[in-house]
Amino acid sequence: MKNITHADKQFFDMFGFLIIRNVLSRPEIKLIEKEYDYGFKKTLEHHSNGFGMRKQFNWSNLNEMCPNLCSLPYQKNILRIVKTLMSHKIFPYLCNSNNFNGPATEWHTDQAANTDCFAVKVAFYLDELDENSGGLRFLPCSHREPLNSDLWDFGLHGSNETDIKDYQSKSGLEIDQVPSYYCRTNPGDMVIFNLKIWHSSLGGGKNRRNITINYSKYPEKESESESLKKLAIQSKQTMKELNFPTPQFSNYWIDQIKNGPHYEWLNSLYEFGFIENNYLKGGPM
Repeated sequence: MKNITHADKQFFDMFGFLIIRNVLSRPEIKLIEKEYDYGFKKTLEHHSNGFGMRKQFNWSNLNEMCPNLCSLPYQKNILRIVKTLMSHKIFPYLCNSNNFNGPATEWHTDQAANTDCFAVKVAFYLDELDENSGGLRFLPCSHREPLNSDLWDFGLHGSNETDIKDYQSKSGLEIDQVPSYYCRTNPGDMVIFNLKIWHSSLGGGKNRRNITINYSKYPEKESESESLKKLAIQSKQTMKELNFPTPQFSNYWIDQIKNGPHYEWLNSLYEFGFIENNYLKGGPM
């Protein structure tokens, strides 16, 4: 795996996303796939209907059932890449497995328009994907203003609660009519993107599998702190809407972090409302 260069950093800052090849090895992917399959089985025991147009299932990896997935937020290569690209003090606030079975993902952002914090998503797809099989599509630079707000005003944001035949945003454009960059990825490749960037997918079939980790920059001003608190509320609402079978954070993961070099993450998770005080067994450190 290559080191992140200054040109990579410039590309990420300007266009809002970056693909890094072969971050995870084939043996690592095999271990992850076993844990993913176990988590999916447990999720199906909890509920058997996928949500919305994507027909998706989602569950947290931050528990003792999946020790390899559980450790991904502080895996050396991943953390080095994220720190290099974000250039700030950071902390993770979720690590999920996701399963998609619908024909498309609507155009959307992962961060509400009224939030001012800097957060990213790291995604690992466990299958080969391209523009015809459900690979991510990005609108380059759409995390930046004024384009980000212009696209909200334009009505590009779609809904995951409709059928693909009924899907059409207020803009009147279908998913594939929007000029975009599509990603071609193999298992082990890492896609990282700003949560504000507009993205979608088209094509693909059942059982499209991915792992996602979200990181946030530690805020430096009051508006960022308030936005991060909104993001925590948004994250909890999404978990409830998608019917997660377990909480995001287990005592197992909290103990792993509390007794390791990243213990300060727990203070950040508590400070901005991602984690409740009672989970920390006596409060923040």
